[in-house]
Amino acid sequence: MNWLVSHSSKKSLFYGLSLSFWAFFVLMAFFNSDGVLAVYEFEKNLKTLELKNVRLLDENQEIKSEIHALKTSPSEIEKVAREKLNLVKPKDQVFQFIRVSEKKS
Repeated sequence: MNWLVSHSSKKSLFYGLSLSFWAFFVLMAFFNSDGVLAVYEFEKNLKTLELKNVRLLDENQEIKSEIHALKTSPSEIEKVAREKLNLVKPKDQVFQFIRVSEKKS
């Protein structure tokens, strides 16, 4: 009978240590700096950066198109000169509107 008690306590100790061992590794897998949670955060960050990269590629393509138009099209150069630099042709009439602030009585 003594052997049976000693055998069951060894068995309980073995199961307890095994459970502790696996619990330790599961916790390490989740909360370690290279664990599952860190991988999830890296994947989320990767998706965000990939979207930003796509937007920047689109923006670069628009800029390249604008550069090409400015190099090849005189009407595009005139448009930019009028809109962004406020330039006018010699015979154009320029109207300037002045806002008058209203005084309260």
